[in-house]
Amino acid sequence: MTAIADTDPGQLIRWHYLGYAVLALGVMTLAIASHDHWFLNFVHVICGVLWTGIDLFMGFGVLQRHMERRATQRKRQCREAA
Repeated sequence: MTAIADTDPGQLIRWHYLGYAVLALGVMTLAIASHDHWFLNFVHVICGVLWTGIDLFMGFGVLQRHMERRATQRKRQCREAA
């Protein structure tokens, strides 16, 4: 049986990440205000690639944990059956 550690969950908002959010909004605002289609398309494509990468990483992480859990359950069932 695994014991649950009694730890403090920390802050709800990690304030040191605020700089990244401000930087992203600033670059987006600059791309829109510059009226340069190349720069606007570049920001659009890079944001799409980053979003897709994060989505795949987070999705596969959840899927991998789920698959590991199912594999562990099947191993346990095979041991009990033997």
